[in-house]
Amino acid sequence: MSNGVKLDERFLQPVESMGIALEVAHIPLIMAAANDQVAFAAQVASLLGGTVVYTSQPDFVEQMLASIIGFDYLFAVIDKPLMQIPKKMIHAYLDARDSMGPILSPLADGFGAEAPHPEHRLILLVDRAVFDRHDDDEQRWLAERCTIIGLR
Repeated sequence: MSNGVKLDERFLQPVESMGIALEVAHIPLIMAAANDQVAFAAQVASLLGGTVVYTSQPDFVEQMLASIIGFDYLFAVIDKPLMQIPKKMIHAYLDARDSMGPILSPLADGFGAEAPHPEHRLILLVDRAVFDRHDDDEQRWLAERCTIIGLR
């Protein structure tokens, strides 16, 4: 952990909830206003020593693939509705982390990747307005696969 990082008080409860989810290898989906998600990701990533990426970055998949091979906290900010390739990557990761039985083939077939490192942790962050712009099936799929944590 980094010393001297100041965490906004309103982030304390969501960070605690996120920590519990991460401890049991669940994928937190932090719902926050756009400005708050950026501040949350920056502060918590600095505190934990994690990496922040945006799903709209052209190199999002490469960043994610580089991250999953070792211990890391990867904060993926869904800043626009998920497009085909980033969506496929997130789905493949969530399939590989499924607690009812991992499905590794989407990572292997779609991205040539092995299973994520056992101590790798993905944290998804999304603005409620961006989340609402996804179709109902995608919203339901993410809600079923992730631990939703609200940030007010």
